[in-house]
Amino acid sequence: MIDIVKYNSYFKNIAEQHKGITGFLKLSTKDLGEAQTAIRDSNFPAESNILVLENFEIKQKAANHDQVADIATGLFSVFQVFNPRGKYDLEVIAAETLQICRQIEARMRRDQCDYSNYDLLSGSFEFEPCHAPLLNMFGWRVFFDFATHNNTEYDYNIWNE
Repeated sequence: MIDIVKYNSYFKNIAEQHKGITGFLKLSTKDLGEAQTAIRDSNFPAESNILVLENFEIKQKAANHDQVADIATGLFSVFQVFNPRGKYDLEVIAAETLQICRQIEARMRRDQCDYSNYDLLSGSFEFEPCHAPLLNMFGWRVFFDFATHNNTEYDYNIWNE
Protein backbone atom coordinates (compact mmCIF):
# COMPACT_ATOMS: atom_id res chain seq x y z
CA MET A 1 0.00 0.00 0.00
CA ILE A 2 1.22 3.50 -0.75
CA ASP A 3 2.26 5.46 2.33
CA ILE A 4 1.15 9.07 1.79
CA VAL A 5 3.45 10.46 4.47
CA LYS A 6 6.46 8.67 2.98
CA TYR A 7 5.49 9.86 -0.52
CA ASN A 8 5.21 13.52 0.56
CA SER A 9 8.41 13.32 2.60
CA TYR A 10 10.32 11.80 -0.32
CA PHE A 11 9.53 14.73 -2.62
CA LYS A 12 10.13 17.31 0.09
CA ASN A 13 13.59 15.79 0.57
CA ILE A 14 14.19 15.98 -3.18
CA ALA A 15 13.32 19.70 -3.11
CA GLU A 16 15.65 20.29 -0.16
CA GLN A 17 18.55 18.30 -1.64
CA HIS A 18 18.45 19.58 -5.24
CA LYS A 19 20.71 22.62 -5.52
CA GLY A 20 18.53 24.26 -8.20
CA ILE A 21 15.22 24.06 -6.30
CA THR A 22 14.53 26.94 -3.93
CA GLY A 23 10.97 26.18 -2.85
CA PHE A 24 8.52 23.35 -2.22
CA LEU A 25 4.73 23.33 -2.12
CA LYS A 26 2.50 20.36 -1.36
CA LEU A 27 -1.04 20.68 -2.66
CA SER A 28 -3.76 18.57 -1.13
CA THR A 29 -5.90 18.65 -4.28
CA LYS A 30 -5.43 19.20 -7.99
CA ASP A 31 -7.20 22.53 -7.69
CA LEU A 32 -5.45 25.26 -9.68
CA GLY A 33 -7.02 27.90 -7.42
CA GLU A 34 -5.34 26.32 -4.39
CA ALA A 35 -2.02 26.32 -6.24
CA GLN A 36 -2.36 29.97 -7.21
CA THR A 37 -3.18 31.01 -3.65
CA ALA A 38 -0.31 28.98 -2.16
CA ILE A 39 2.17 30.34 -4.70
CA ARG A 40 1.00 33.95 -4.21
CA ASP A 41 1.13 33.62 -0.42
CA SER A 42 4.68 32.24 -0.56
CA ASN A 43 6.03 35.26 -2.49
CA PHE A 44 8.74 33.35 -4.31
CA PRO A 45 11.36 35.69 -5.80
CA ALA A 46 12.00 35.91 -9.54
CA GLU A 47 14.22 33.18 -10.98
CA SER A 48 13.43 30.77 -8.15
CA ASN A 49 12.55 27.19 -9.06
CA ILE A 50 9.67 25.65 -7.16
CA LEU A 51 8.76 21.98 -6.87
CA VAL A 52 4.98 21.61 -6.56
CA LEU A 53 3.73 18.19 -5.51
CA GLU A 54 0.12 17.15 -6.04
CA ASN A 55 -1.66 14.09 -4.69
CA PHE A 56 -1.42 10.88 -6.64
CA GLU A 57 -4.33 8.92 -8.09
CA ILE A 58 -4.73 5.18 -7.53
CA LYS A 59 -6.18 2.45 -9.68
CA GLN A 60 -6.13 -1.13 -8.54
CA LYS A 61 -5.25 -4.21 -10.47
CA ALA A 62 -6.04 -7.60 -8.99
CA ALA A 63 -4.98 -10.99 -10.29
CA ASN A 64 -7.24 -12.43 -7.57
CA HIS A 65 -8.58 -11.32 -4.18
CA ASP A 66 -5.25 -11.68 -2.37
CA GLN A 67 -2.97 -10.31 -5.10
CA VAL A 68 -3.95 -6.66 -5.39
CA ALA A 69 -1.60 -3.96 -6.66
CA ASP A 70 -2.07 -0.22 -6.36
CA ILE A 71 -1.16 1.31 -9.72
CA ALA A 72 -0.74 5.03 -9.13
CA THR A 73 -0.09 8.14 -11.18
CA GLY A 74 1.86 10.83 -9.39
CA LEU A 75 2.23 14.43 -10.44
CA PHE A 76 4.79 17.08 -9.69
CA SER A 77 5.63 20.35 -11.39
CA VAL A 78 8.75 22.46 -11.50
CA PHE A 79 8.06 26.13 -12.12
CA GLN A 80 10.36 29.11 -12.42
CA VAL A 81 9.09 32.51 -11.40
CA PHE A 82 9.83 35.30 -13.86
CA ASN A 83 9.53 39.06 -13.59
CA PRO A 84 6.96 40.15 -16.19
CA ARG A 85 8.49 43.64 -16.32
CA GLY A 86 12.05 42.39 -16.55
CA LYS A 87 13.99 40.43 -19.10
CA TYR A 88 13.03 36.79 -19.34
CA ASP A 89 13.18 34.14 -22.01
CA LEU A 90 10.58 31.37 -21.84
CA GLU A 91 12.80 29.07 -23.90
CA VAL A 92 15.60 29.39 -21.36
CA ILE A 93 13.18 28.85 -18.47
CA ALA A 94 11.71 25.81 -20.25
CA ALA A 95 15.17 24.32 -20.74
CA GLU A 96 16.22 24.93 -17.12
CA THR A 97 13.04 23.56 -15.55
CA LEU A 98 12.98 20.54 -17.88
CA GLN A 99 16.55 19.74 -16.84
CA ILE A 100 15.48 19.82 -13.18
CA CYS A 101 12.54 17.53 -13.97
CA ARG A 102 14.87 15.11 -15.78
CA GLN A 103 17.18 15.08 -12.77
CA ILE A 104 14.26 14.28 -10.47
CA GLU A 105 13.36 11.42 -12.82
CA ALA A 106 16.97 10.19 -12.69
CA ARG A 107 16.94 10.41 -8.89
CA MET A 108 13.71 8.42 -8.68
CA ARG A 109 15.11 5.72 -10.98
CA ARG A 110 18.33 5.57 -8.94
CA ASP A 111 16.39 5.30 -5.70
CA GLN A 112 14.28 2.51 -7.19
CA CYS A 113 17.45 0.49 -7.81
CA ASP A 114 19.19 1.37 -4.53
CA TYR A 115 16.45 0.62 -2.02
CA SER A 116 14.84 -2.80 -1.90
CA ASN A 117 11.93 -1.64 0.29
CA TYR A 118 11.25 1.42 -1.84
CA ASP A 119 7.54 2.00 -2.51
CA LEU A 120 7.74 4.56 -5.31
CA LEU A 121 8.59 2.19 -8.14
CA SER A 122 8.72 4.56 -11.05
CA GLY A 123 7.57 3.36 -14.44
CA SER A 124 6.82 5.71 -17.28
CA PHE A 125 7.19 9.49 -17.20
CA GLU A 126 5.27 12.08 -19.22
CA PHE A 127 6.36 15.72 -19.46
CA GLU A 128 4.02 18.61 -20.30
CA PRO A 129 4.94 22.31 -20.53
CA CYS A 130 2.87 24.48 -18.22
CA HIS A 131 2.45 28.24 -18.16
CA ALA A 132 0.74 30.15 -15.38
CA PRO A 133 0.73 33.73 -16.74
CA LEU A 134 -1.24 35.15 -13.80
CA LEU A 135 1.45 33.88 -11.45
CA ASN A 136 4.34 34.78 -13.75
CA MET A 137 5.50 31.17 -13.79
CA PHE A 138 6.55 28.74 -16.46
CA GLY A 139 7.76 25.17 -16.23
CA TRP A 140 6.83 21.54 -16.62
CA ARG A 141 4.29 19.14 -15.16
CA VAL A 142 5.50 15.58 -14.84
CA PHE A 143 3.18 12.60 -14.60
CA PHE A 144 4.73 9.30 -13.55
CA ASP A 145 3.44 5.82 -12.84
CA PHE A 146 4.37 3.63 -9.92
CA ALA A 147 3.03 0.50 -8.30
CA THR A 148 3.09 -1.22 -4.97
CA HIS A 149 1.44 -4.25 -3.42
CA ASN A 150 -1.82 -3.47 -1.61
CA ASN A 151 -1.90 -5.53 1.57
CA THR A 152 -5.21 -4.20 2.87
CA GLU A 153 -7.05 -6.93 4.71
CA TYR A 154 -10.60 -7.01 5.98
CA ASP A 155 -10.63 -6.00 9.66
CA TYR A 156 -13.47 -7.75 11.47
CA ASN A 157 -12.96 -5.55 14.57
CA ILE A 158 -14.22 -2.35 12.89
CA TRP A 159 -17.50 -3.81 11.56
CA ASN A 160 -20.75 -4.41 13.48
CA GLU A 161 -21.67 -7.77 12.08
